[in-house]
Order: sequence, then structure tokens, then C-alpha cells
Amino acid sequence: MVTHSIKKLATSNDLMTAGMRSSARDVKPGMRATLLGCVAMACVAGIAMPPDFASAQSACQQTPSLTQRPSALPADVCASGAMIDAKDFYALSWQMFKFLIWPAGERGQSHATKSILSMDGPRVFETFKAEWEIFRDQAPTPVPWSEYPPTTCGNQPNVAQGALVLASSSKFDSMTAGGRNAHLLVAQNRSYVRYQAGYNEPLFNTIKDPNRRLYDAGILDSLQPAQATQDIDPKASVPVGSMIVKSAWIELPGPAGGLDESRFYIRRDAWVQRPGTDQCYKSDVGLVGLHIVYKTPSLPHWIWATFEHADNVPEPGDPSDKRYVFNNGNGQPIPPSVPETYLVDRPPGVPAPTDPPQPYQVERLQKIDPKVLAINQAWQGELGGIGSVWKNYKLIMSQWQSNPFISHEDVTIHEPVPTCNSDGKAPASANTTMETFQQRCKLKLTCMGCHNEARTTDFIWAISLNKNTRPTFSMPTRREESIKKLQELLLDR
Repeated sequence: MVTHSIKKLATSNDLMTAGMRSSARDVKPGMRATLLGCVAMACVAGIAMPPDFASAQSACQQTPSLTQRPSALPADVCASGAMIDAKDFYALSWQMFKFLIWPAGERGQSHATKSILSMDGPRVFETFKAEWEIFRDQAPTPVPWSEYPPTTCGNQPNVAQGALVLASSSKFDSMTAGGRNAHLLVAQNRSYVRYQAGYNEPLFNTIKDPNRRLYDAGILDSLQPAQATQDIDPKASVPVGSMIVKSAWIELPGPAGGLDESRFYIRRDAWVQRPGTDQCYKSDVGLVGLHIVYKTPSLPHWIWATFEHADNVPEPGDPSDKRYVFNNGNGQPIPPSVPETYLVDRPPGVPAPTDPPQPYQVERLQKIDPKVLAINQAWQGELGGIGSVWKNYKLIMSQWQSNPFISHEDVTIHEPVPTCNSDGKAPASANTTMETFQQRCKLKLTCMGCHNEARTTDFIWAISLNKNTRPTFSMPTRREESIKKLQELLLDR
């Protein structure tokens, strides 16, 4: 049995790869890396390249190559040596980042003539179809890829097409989920963090497909549940090449100021929604986090990568006078749990945040993997050499399936890399702007561990948590089950 996404690769050139995939089910763990390297290199050589990636780069690019415009996302992970190594996944993460932060041309595409140094117009990731464009009240059919619907800003429904609209002040509130754990994050300049999720064109077209209508929560109960030993329903299975990005932003300069704006990628005149309302106002915003999820031919269970601004929180070796986005530098630890004032659903009697809000301490509780630090040094050095503001952003972690050639029938969530060790120590596995209070060393709090609970919708929580249905449907019970699962995950101690 083969996953639906891999079935798409079943061309005459795939017979060798398919045979290796079948054999890999019984391969001892020590042999998996070699198989992965062989198949990945075959993919790069064009043997198993799916039609969707015909225009993708065909060389195994491990270095920044900052003068070369990325015309497409990298097709897959590829081996820089005899076999795939963790550094190859980190290189893939940086190559994805390079494509996403390149100046945009047409929606979802890199600009043909602009360089990475150009600060005119949006970046590619900013032009992905935003979550608020797809999952809308009463589940209307989303407008085509190149078009923009009215915004969710009650006072500004018809902003200029392509404007950045930050309609979420909690990682979960656009989907109205997260329960008692959904919270507001405040920067040291006393501005709230705002979020936006975006979907690339292959994934958006799948969600919009009239035979699937995954934007309509009313169809969720018709999907065949997918537990660890079950295939994903073909209606919910999304294609290779699908990508989701989630970005985190703060207002600049913010009520308290104090941050060096020259160190941030800034989007001017974004529309920012006031927490708890549908009212929006214009503000300049700076990028502080970027979460990337990508499905490739050899990674049908997705690869997860997360980036942050280099000044977000203290790191080993920082100078004593460094200023941070989310930490005042006095050594005070992060609170043990979300301060109740900043919960989206505050308990009775708990006061609302002040206006502007007071910040609280954020710190990284796990060290970044040395191999990640090494590739960060290479990329940040190259970016700094050309004077790019992107030198101030860094990879925090990547996670992937250790044996991607096994079928859904065989897969377990206990094979992600990296993961928590039995002694409770692990490399950093959380983005401090998005999983601020989920940094404990628990498998189910890692990217794959959490999203494994959304297997029925191909590991995409947004589809499971979407509340919007056509008027003829009642609230789907599967959504309620998904909310309960997510709350149990995030509140687990």
C-alpha cells in the first residue's frame, strides 16, 4: 500500500523507486539513511520527478547562491554527500526560505528581474492565499487564486488588492480554537504579535476543488477518519508541492519603541486588526517569525521548518547589551504558563490587558542544534556580505519523517527527526513567537507530533478547525472533536 501523494509518482520511471519504497518497510533503521540518499538523488536526477516540478531547480543546491533567482521551490531534499544527512534537511529549509523571501512577481511567484536586495513590493510568502481569504463566514467558494475578496476588517472591507491584512492576534483565533491555551503575545515595544497563515497555489486549488470543497466545514463528517493505520481519504489528501506558511509580526516602532528597525524586514502600511474586534488600522509591521510546512515526493508526511528574527530572545554567546524583541535582558525567566490576562478566553474576574499592553518575558528553553547553527552561520554570513536585512533571520529547527517510504498503514508518529530524547533533552523544537508555552520536551508537542492528530485532513489543522459551513449544514461534530484534541495537546503537562 502506498500513500496517495506517492501514488501520483507512479510513472514508468518510478518502478525502481517504488521497489525501494516497498523494501524500506522491512529495512533496519541503520539502512534507512542510505536508501533515502539513493532515492533523493534519483529524484534530483529526474528519475522520479513528478510533472508538477518540471520547472523546479534540478541541481542539489546546498549553498546560498544569492545572486540566482529561485524560479520555484526546491523539488525535494537532496544529498550533498554519499547519503542524506540532517544538514541536507536544514539546507532544504534555507532554500525554501530563500524562495519565500524573494520579491514577488505574480502571486506566489518570484520576480523575474528583482534581486533579493530589492525592498519594493511584497515577498513571495506574503502573496500566498491568506487563511482569511479561504475560510470565510458561511463558506462561500473562495475567489480565484489571482483575485482578492473583501477583507475581514469591518471598517475596511475593500483595501487595495495585495495589501497585508493581519486579522489574527493569536495563533489560533482565526480558526476560533485553542481554548484556554490560545493567548496574546506582547513584544517589549508593547505591541501585540499578529499572525497570518498563507497557502500556496497547489494547496489552495485542492481546497477550492468543487469535488472536495475543503473550505466548507460541513463536509468534514463525510471524510473517512485516518488513524495511524489508515490511509487518508482521497478527498482530503493534498498533492506533492503543497505548502503552508505562517508568519508572525510586530508593529514598529510600537508604543514603547526601543527596537532597531533597520534590523527587520518591514511591511509598510499593513492593515492590523484590533484584538477582539473586526476593526483594522494601518501600521508598519516587522517580521519576527516564519513557519514553513512543505510536502515533497520523498516527504509525503511533510517537512516542517521554522525561522525567527535573531533578536527575539537571548541565545548563548549574545553580547551583554543586546536588546531583544521579547525579553528585557534582566535574566528573569519565562512564566511557567500563559499569564491569565493574556488568554484569549480570560477566566471571570481576570482583567483585560492594559492599552498599550505590558510585555512579559519569553526565552528559549532548548538550545538550537549545532548543525542548525552551522548552516545558519553560512547563510547569515552570505546575506550579511551583500548587506541584506535577511541576515537577521535564522533557522530554529526542521523536522521530518525518518522513514518517508513507508505507507500510511505502517507509519507511526514515533519516527520524526529530531525528537525528544528519553532523558528529556532535545534540540529546540518550537518557535518562540508561535509555540511560546509549548517548549517542553514532549513528542506530541513537536510539529509532527501535534499535527499527527490532524491526520484525517492530511495533517492540516486549519481544515479540521474551520468553523464555517454553508447555511444548510449544522456545526460538524468532527470539528468539535478536533478542537478537543488540540486543547488536550496544548494543555498537556
